[in-house]
Amino acid sequence: MTEYTKLNNIFKRKGWEEVEGFSELHKIFIIAALAQDTPLMFLDEPPAALDFQNQMHIWEIMCEIAEEGKAILACSHDPNHVAWFCDRVVVMADGTVHLKW
Repeated sequence: MTEYTKLNNIFKRKGWEEVEGFSELHKIFIIAALAQDTPLMFLDEPPAALDFQNQMHIWEIMCEIAEEGKAILACSHDPNHVAWFCDRVVVMADGTVHLKW
């Protein structure tokens, strides 16, 4: 099975049908990270440039991955996303840790 076929199968399984514009391309990058099936994922602003529905979809997928026992380290500037979806949080500014919970 080619990498394209693997990505396309994941793409369809997650409910995305077509690629249109930057936000769709962003989804493909997320899917490519998922296809690697690693025990730890580092993601920088995973829902950036997506509409609200797809932002929620990305976070829900990441929660599913975490429930499978995989670790996800994600950077986010959206406090709502952090409050809704993150198990552990580190707040940083200017390279200094200000808060952990």
